[in-house]
Amino acid sequence: MGDLGSSVGGDDWSSVIRLLRKECLFRRAIKVSRERDMKFWGRLCMNRYYGRASSIGVTSRFSQQNPQFRERARDGKVDTSRLCYAFEEVQSEWLDIVDEVQQLGVDGIVLDFCRQPPMARYHRRWVDLFKNCGGQDPHSWDAPTLEQMMPWFQCRADVVTHFIRKVRKQVREGNSKTGRTCQVIARISRDTTRSCVLGCVEKGGVLGLNLV
Repeated sequence: MGDLGSSVGGDDWSSVIRLLRKECLFRRAIKVSRERDMKFWGRLCMNRYYGRASSIGVTSRFSQQNPQFRERARDGKVDTSRLCYAFEEVQSEWLDIVDEVQQLGVDGIVLDFCRQPPMARYHRRWVDLFKNCGGQDPHSWDAPTLEQMMPWFQCRADVVTHFIRKVRKQVREGNSKTGRTCQVIARISRDTTRSCVLGCVEKGGVLGLNLV
C-alpha cells in the first residue's frame, strides 16, 4: 500500500501509509492473536485493483505496470479495477500473495470472490480461449439470449475454479513443508448457481473442491 502514491478515494492517506511503513499491522495482528490464543485468518479480495489516480494508494504495482492484463468491458473500454485471470502471470501473482500470507503464519485464508463480481469480463484473452474451445466471439452476438451466453460464462468460471484448485494444492503443500496447518476457503455469493456462473464463479465447482 502506498507504493505509487497516497491518494485513496481522493483523500490523502499519507499518515496511514507512514504508520504502515513503521509497523506491519498484519504481522502485529498475527502476533497478538497468538498471545491471546486466537485464530487469525487473512482475507484477500480476489479481483479488486482500484487503478484510478484517485485511489492510486491502494493500487498494486503489478497492476499499474502491466496494463495489458487489465480487463475490458464488452465495448473494449479498459477496466482498471480488474485483471484478467486468463493470464498465467495474473494467477502467478495471486499465488505469490497467497504464499506470502501463509508464510506469515495465518491460520487460514479467505479467497473473497464477492469482491468484486464479475471475476471476468471481455478481455481478448477470454475471447480467444472461448473460440479455441469451439465457441463464438461474444462480440458477434447482436441480441444474445441467456442460454446462448451460458457457455461463455461457464468457460470463464471454469478457469477461476481451476485457479482455486491451484491455490488449494499450493497451500496444502505449504502445510506439509512447515508442519503447520493453514486452511483455505472461498467466499462466494449465496445467489443461485446460475447467478454465480454469471459472475464467473461456479458454486458447484467451488464446493466440490472441499477446501476446508
